Amino acid sequence: MYVVGHCVVTEWSGAFKPNNIYGEGVFPLMFPDYVRCHDWGYERCFDWGRPTLDGLLIYAHILGDWYVHYGGAVHEQKKKGWAYRRMGVYARRYNEFFANATRRGLRDVGPPADSVRGFSHTMVEYTIDTFLARRGEFDSHFAAVRAALGSLGVRDGVGSAEWIDETIRREAIVVNSPDLRADVESFRSRITESNRPEEFAFRAGIKKFGLRSCEQSVEHLCEYIEIGLSEISAEDLSSTVESTAEFVGAWIQRATEGSRREFTWT
Repeated sequence: MYVVGHCVVTEWSGAFKPNNIYGEGVFPLMFPDYVRCHDWGYERCFDWGRPTLDGLLIYAHILGDWYVHYGGAVHEQKKKGWAYRRMGVYARRYNEFFANATRRGLRDVGPPADSVRGFSHTMVEYTIDTFLARRGEFDSHFAAVRAALGSLGVRDGVGSAEWIDETIRREAIVVNSPDLRADVESFRSRITESNRPEEFAFRAGIKKFGLRSCEQSVEHLCEYIEIGLSEISAEDLSSTVESTAEFVGAWIQRATEGSRREFTWT
């Protein structure tokens, strides 16, 4: 999932009030995507230790991704979650997607920038975001989230470059990014270039799949996401979001048992 998916799932989990998600909380919630710390998160996914407020929102992101990728099995990191079970929709169109992108001048001639599995399961996740965006679940939050994440790394306080470094230190996060500042800048640019909620995911796909950053590439991503929306039912998508939210809520509750009076997120 991406911005819309993680925000909605975390809200539906019932573990946080909306203002704790759509305010400054969006910075820690999306932390794993712009510092690339998913592997670190998965290693401690079910033994999070004593949580901080920021840590809980980072944890909510990791839990959501774990469930979508690996399902509800604890400590069993096998690619059998919903995203992998549905990725055939896009795997069948992998070659076509990149061939058409090349023909349209949206990428350089050469091997695709992602594997069949990487491309396909990612597109399935972006389908979740698009489904939720088109259902209006994010309409009232888009402007605020875009403004907040659009200032990532160049603001003061929470969301600043200093806050990012301090969060990494405080939470002992292992970052996979070879150039953290460049990744933060790239994330911020994709956010500010987005004109509607579903574009957050489309522009992430443009980056991940090696397409040129332009409106034609947005249209190209949208064209193929439309195919996924036509083949994956609304009932399937909705139930997946709901079950992911339940999973996130249950594990956040476990992580905070005995500590809830110390926090103010609910």
